[in-house]
Amino acid sequence: MISLQFTGAQASSALNPMPEQRVNILVYKPDRTLIARYLLGDGEHLVGRDINCPIYLDSEYISTRHAQLTLSAEGIFIEDFNSTSGTYLDEVKVRGRLRIKPGQVLQMGDLTIDLEPESVDQIGPGSRLGS
Repeated sequence: MISLQFTGAQASSALNPMPEQRVNILVYKPDRTLIARYLLGDGEHLVGRDINCPIYLDSEYISTRHAQLTLSAEGIFIEDFNSTSGTYLDEVKVRGRLRIKPGQVLQMGDLTIDLEPESVDQIGPGSRLGS
């Protein structure tokens, strides 16, 4: 059996569950033209060219089921689904599931994706993920 004891601010947050993390997803073409914007909450979000994907990206370089973004209390994660053109985090090919940290650049196919946290409690004031 595991027993946890909370004091001070920890006790307050234990009584009031952490608010759902919400992130703005901004999708840009290579010339930095904004082509899509999504607001995501906690959970798993499929990214792909299939119109039924929660994050639909209309590009010939995006696979039908390209990748998955996961938002949780543990952070924001990306997982590539063996897409043809790949998913890159800071120009390094994503293999498996990786945590996205503030300031990292996420790229899928020919598109750049910025993630901007809405909840300052989750990452901190002024934090921005992506470029």
